[in-house]
Amino acid sequence: MANEEISIFPDKNVVYATFGQRFAAGLLDGIILFIPLTLIRHFIGGGSLFAELYRGHVNGASILRRFLNVVICWLYQALMESSKNQASIGQMALKIKVTDLEGSRVSFATASARAFAEYVSLLTICVGYFMMLWNSKSQMLHDKIAGTLIVKKEKWG
Repeated sequence: MANEEISIFPDKNVVYATFGQRFAAGLLDGIILFIPLTLIRHFIGGGSLFAELYRGHVNGASILRRFLNVVICWLYQALMESSKNQASIGQMALKIKVTDLEGSRVSFATASARAFAEYVSLLTICVGYFMMLWNSKSQMLHDKIAGTLIVKKEKWG
């Protein structure tokens, strides 16, 4: 059902992105984000959060690094998805984009909500990601929370 055309509203037909497209886009974005996140780890330092919690102390470098990781990932996703392209670099490569439930471009606030709602999808032991497989609009949990859709884009303008 993920590939069939479904009318969101009378004048537009959309094809929702498949799980494979979304996974591949996320993988590409992860590779892109790996570079700045690795540089932060190199220059700021900080060890494994689990090891530090086990030892009973978390140092300031680890807290700063995790904070910067969250900020960089959030800004990358929110700025890209609320841009005129409506997609991150990985999503553009797979020719998919983020829209609101009406098929329009999302605001920075909505893209931010979607980015932070992904943590909820993670907290469900990733079940939130697989929700799209039994959802008529192929929405993952974070898409439902933010009120967004991921659709195929035919051409980039």
